[in-house]
Amino acid sequence: MTTTTGEDWSGALARARAHAPFLATLLERRPELADVLAAGDGEAALAMARTAGDAAPSVGAALRRERQALALTLAIGDLAGAFPLLKVTGELSAFADRALDAAIADGIRRRAPDAEPGGFLALALGKHGAGELNYSSDIDPILLFDPETLPRRERDDPGEAAQRVARHVVQTLSNVDGEGYVFRVDLRLRPASEVSPLAISINAALTHYESSALAWERAAFIRARACAGDIAAGEQFLAAIRPFVWRKSLDFGAIAEIGRLTRQIRASARGTEAVGPGFDLKKGRGGIREIEFYAQTHQLIHGGRQPALRLRGTRATLDALAEAGLVPPEDARLLGESYDRLRTIEHRLQMLRDHQTHSLPSDPEALDAAARLDGLADGAALVEEVAAITQEVGARYDALVMANTPLQADAAVAMPAQASLRDELEDLASPIRPRWPSGSRAGSPGGCAPCARTQPAPRSRQCAPNSWPRWRRRPSPNARCCAGSSFWATCPAPSTSSACWRRAPRCWASWSTFSASPPRSPMPLPAGQTSSIH
Repeated sequence: MTTTTGEDWSGALARARAHAPFLATLLERRPELADVLAAGDGEAALAMARTAGDAAPSVGAALRRERQALALTLAIGDLAGAFPLLKVTGELSAFADRALDAAIADGIRRRAPDAEPGGFLALALGKHGAGELNYSSDIDPILLFDPETLPRRERDDPGEAAQRVARHVVQTLSNVDGEGYVFRVDLRLRPASEVSPLAISINAALTHYESSALAWERAAFIRARACAGDIAAGEQFLAAIRPFVWRKSLDFGAIAEIGRLTRQIRASARGTEAVGPGFDLKKGRGGIREIEFYAQTHQLIHGGRQPALRLRGTRATLDALAEAGLVPPEDARLLGESYDRLRTIEHRLQMLRDHQTHSLPSDPEALDAAARLDGLADGAALVEEVAAITQEVGARYDALVMANTPLQADAAVAMPAQASLRDELEDLASPIRPRWPSGSRAGSPGGCAPCARTQPAPRSRQCAPNSWPRWRRRPSPNARCCAGSSFWATCPAPSTSSACWRRAPRCWASWSTFSASPPRSPMPLPAGQTSSIH
């Protein structure tokens, strides 16, 4: 069906069946939904998709069925020109919220069936937080709990109860069966993920962000929102860490950190460096990530003093920056349109086989299929369009960030002439110094005088110095006080190894920072240590 408004539903269905095996399979499995889509009634199809799991035997099965029906409906509406990008990404993000909320409630009720779910929440970060999820996104929530209000059995330790809920959430969303999966779940953005449990107490998370968080964590929380579980508690938490995210004085280290991350991302981009088959639309030069970083860098610099810039969506942020006179309107327009187009092409790649891919196919036939699914003539036309977009984006991003951070000699990146951001913002400069947790002694964040001289690292991370480059450069000779680099290499399972606690007993206290109770161990807490939350 072709409507008078330019929506081409019949053409979308034909291209999906011809070029996207994943969509073709779903159309065969759900003929009733295919009929509604063929009639051009997108809203009716969405309503049907949201109820696709109503008769399922479990929460996980219900969510998997809804996810498939929703992906099919949004993809056909997208291809037909009926659903704009923001509607597609908004619907996918809202589904992620519903899925997390259902999994959290189910996990709590398994141990406390008569309790109202509360005291456990999920914060959405990244594209999920911004309402910009794509068809095959994973989600990166931070799971927090309140040990005072989390429903549990009478004898359950609150920390252990929270970990059960967290494991249930991950399993419910990531398990795969004949109906696919709901979401891949990545919890590595939580504080000190190398040593912390899956769910972290709210007080411990507050301590982390007030004392020892890194620059990239500030950028991550620009788009954070409470999305599932105890929403009120999540909003209170975000309000409490607002001064950490939105600083009224400028930390120039944030600019350098963004530049460092950019070089790291470009170096790790999969596929070819030049635009062509295999090029990474997300991590490659001039790609999706650099447009997002362009917006977020300005937010980190100016958002503390200009609340109007504290937005989550990339397009909305670019428009706000132009309105505030912080970027040229033409640059904001070009970057915004480029972002929409690159995200749309990314969606076409993921529609083919439901793979979490961001790279142009290396196989010529697959590249042609992606191009024709989008309505282009062939893969060469798609490559040509991507090359033009990324050249313009890359030039503007280099001008913003790369000129303000040192490049290695072998990093060949064109650098347009421009005035340094540091010169422009010199009047705002005010170094930010971290505040260590209460209870520190002798000026040391961990309460250990020798460490204060040799390894001024927050207590929560001294268990894994190999994970933190700035501490590798300053190893502590005091193995009794701070775990040396050789310790962690011989202690892969600190939660169960008594030898670990004998060699570095302060790791126990580190764990208790993130959990309501320490991990089980064959030996008692060392003298003078405590398992209470710091």
